[in-house]
Amino acid sequence: MSSPVDRHAEYHLLYGIINAPVRGYPFPHLYLESAFPPDFYREMLAAFPIPDKMRPIGEVRPGLKDAYPDRFIITLDGAALGRMDEARRRVWTRLSTFLLSTEFREMLLWKFGATIQERFSGAPAPRFRSEILLVDDRQNYALGPHSDNMKKVITLLFYLPDTADDETLGTSIYVPNDPTFTCAGGPEYPVAGFQRVATMPYRPNALFAFPKTDRSFHGVERVAALAGRRKLMLFDIYLA
Repeated sequence: MSSPVDRHAEYHLLYGIINAPVRGYPFPHLYLESAFPPDFYREMLAAFPIPDKMRPIGEVRPGLKDAYPDRFIITLDGAALGRMDEARRRVWTRLSTFLLSTEFREMLLWKFGATIQERFSGAPAPRFRSEILLVDDRQNYALGPHSDNMKKVITLLFYLPDTADDETLGTSIYVPNDPTFTCAGGPEYPVAGFQRVATMPYRPNALFAFPKTDRSFHGVERVAALAGRRKLMLFDIYLA
């Protein structure tokens, strides 16, 4: 059971997300500053794994072998948590227990309810599962415009920088040059076919969240000389 201190961080996050305005263009999304209380955010930074504990995403996801050599991850599941030292394990176990809860998932499905209802209208009632990754993007990482695979339902990107010095490293939102173009999910596309309309600033303790649609084109602009690490906590709801 969560302690009162843990619940403070949980309710802080719930309050922020529930009350954050959802921007509708070019697809529903929200951007939230101060996702967690400052003291808990400092605990998260201190608990982030050291670089040599992260694994290339291609080793964890064989289907992505050689696709993103500059992305390193840890999946916050029981096995990964068990390999952490006690101090780090305590922080991520507390947080992942809440994020993977039915309470948190149902709140997000409600928050983006209109989009979720439209997507699954007329289909059998979907079943969902959630996943959390700690992500360490290193020099030259880039991700072209894409709408996510068809199993994705909702994505939350929790930014975890130490300072606000690298705001341009945030995830960008794109619209296709062809206004009729949509994508049910899958491939990345060349940036030349899109206009970048916004970048969600990579600020300490910020959150970028959105439901997957056939127009939810997003990506990461290539950074030639990444100072430090682009650290994230990536939370996804998938179709089970």
